Amino acid sequence: MIGLLTASPNTYAERLTPLLVSPDLEAHGGAMFDQKGNAILPSPKLTDASYVSSFIAASEALVARAGVRLS
Repeated sequence: MIGLLTASPNTYAERLTPLLVSPDLEAHGGAMFDQKGNAILPSPKLTDASYVSSFIAASEALVARAGVRLS
């Protein structure tokens, strides 16, 4: 049985198949889309390079404190 939050395969295909052939995709390079075919837009905060740099640095410090090695 399909879950309440999951579209049936046919519904999913009906919603997303038009995205595969849409010329409008050219303006959305690298875009992701949800299960209803809506674009998932980037978080405005994570488009600021200085914020992203500090976020990455803090994340790496947290991973290091946890004893995990990043390669």
